[in-house]
Formats: sequence, C-alpha cells, structure tokens
Amino acid sequence: MPQNGFHGLFGLATAGALATRAPAAATQPLAVGIVLGSMLPDLDLYPTGIAFLFKHAELTYVIHRTATHSLFLALLILLLGLAVPRWRWACIGLSVGVGTHLALDTFFWFTQVDLFWPFSRMDMGLPIVNLWSEDKLSALWVNVREAFEFAAFALLLGSLRGIALRFGNAGASLVKWERVLWGCFAIALATAFLFREASTNQHFVVTTPYLLLFLPYCWYQVWRLRSEIEEWAKGRQP
Repeated sequence: MPQNGFHGLFGLATAGALATRAPAAATQPLAVGIVLGSMLPDLDLYPTGIAFLFKHAELTYVIHRTATHSLFLALLILLLGLAVPRWRWACIGLSVGVGTHLALDTFFWFTQVDLFWPFSRMDMGLPIVNLWSEDKLSALWVNVREAFEFAAFALLLGSLRGIALRFGNAGASLVKWERVLWGCFAIALATAFLFREASTNQHFVVTTPYLLLFLPYCWYQVWRLRSEIEEWAKGRQP
C-alpha cells in the first residue's frame, strides 16, 4: 500500500542506494530530489480534494493519477535538468523519485494509473494502466487503506528523526508529530469500521488533516533536514 509516507520511505532507500554514485557536490540535490520526487505526484490530491468538496467525484480520475502520475512528467523534469545544468542533479533526483512513485502505484495501489497521459487521452492506442481492473475492493478495505496514510507518515518521520539524531539534531518536534499521527491512525482505524457503509465520511476524516496538515509538514521536514539527509546518504555503502 504505497501511501505518500511509504513513497517517501522508498525514496529514502533509493536515495541511499544511488546518491553515493554521484559526485560529492551532487549528493544533496540528488538525494533530496529523489525523496521529494517520490512524494511529488500526490500534489494532484489538492485539486482532487476540491472536486470532492464541490461534489464532483466523477472528476477523480480526470485529475488524480493523471498528469502528475505520468511518464511524461518524469521525462519533462529530466529534460529540464539537461537544459539547465545547475539544476541537473536535483532534476535527475526528482525524475527518479517520480519514477519510483509511478512503479509503486502501478503495482500496489489496486487502481488505475494514467502512465501515458496526455497521449492516452488522444485516441493514440495508449492505455490507461490498471493491473487490478478485475478486482473490486470492499468499502471497509478502502477505509483501512486510507487510515494507513497516517501510519505511513509516522514511519517516515521516525526515519527522518533517526537520520537527524545521527548528526546532532534532536528532532524533538518530530516525536510530537509522530505521536499525533499514530493517534490519528488509531482513530481512522476505528472510523474505518464505523463508516464501512459510508466511505465518503472516512474520506473526509482522513483527507482533510492529510492535505491541510500532515502532507505539507512531512514534505517540509524532508526539505528542512536536507543537510542531514545529505550526510546520511554520503555515509551509505554503494
């Protein structure tokens, strides 16, 4: 279940594996780019959330997992890095991170991903990829899956705190937010059963704090700890 926090964790693992293969000066932009890129595609949840707010659920797959979840975006970012040399390693990192996000969503999210957007919308014979089209998830399972958004962010913050501690940054604020996230996870698990016949309610219970608070906070912490992530990546064995 690649919730955004799990994408970030996978991005960290990828950064640790790849960053040491780049020149020393490129370690930070590459490593931080991979982590942020692995989380970047879910920016489309903001317009999707607005569509839900105005009762236009039919727009979900017109917005979500389309433009920001396409190979076209990864390629565009990579080409930008080639065109602007000072952004090269950051763009390579972002592109790699986006690629990890697309791979995880394609194989483990149990729904469609528009990998070939916008060409899939142009009657060019390119499909909207859905490896799970024959599988219908129950409302309860979808509710539980959404609850794990909080757990994923808590685990990501725990990993960032561990990296920070290695380089003298106590990360005290991260502990507080981890506890809040685990508490939200417990509440969301309870509401997953409570709203198993009304999954829209669960969607609002999870998505509102997710979009307004936890998602931007976790992204901010990745950026704030960029120096610690760089030092951690440099210390990883290639």
